[in-house]
Amino acid sequence: MKPRVLILRMRDVSLLDSTGIRALCDVIARSRKDRTLVLISEVQAQPAIALERSGLKEELGPENLVMTLEDAVDLARCYLEVRTPTPLPASKERPS
Repeated sequence: MKPRVLILRMRDVSLLDSTGIRALCDVIARSRKDRTLVLISEVQAQPAIALERSGLKEELGPENLVMTLEDAVDLARCYLEVRTPTPLPASKERPS
């Protein structure tokens, strides 16, 4: 089962270069494919600028970049409470 929310806590990331941006883009693309919400918390100054300049902040949605881990957890809880799960396809019954 895939997670419904992924929180990336970036408090220890002081530098984000083009390789890091590309890696984040890959994670976000795979997460979207799996219908997983990506939240990024505790972004330092230089990585925040890199996210802005690369367009990744806008692509991710500025509302999904939050100041603290607690904010990210609160946002994740709200998302999980509101989101209606996708129903599983009807399975064929096995003969007895």
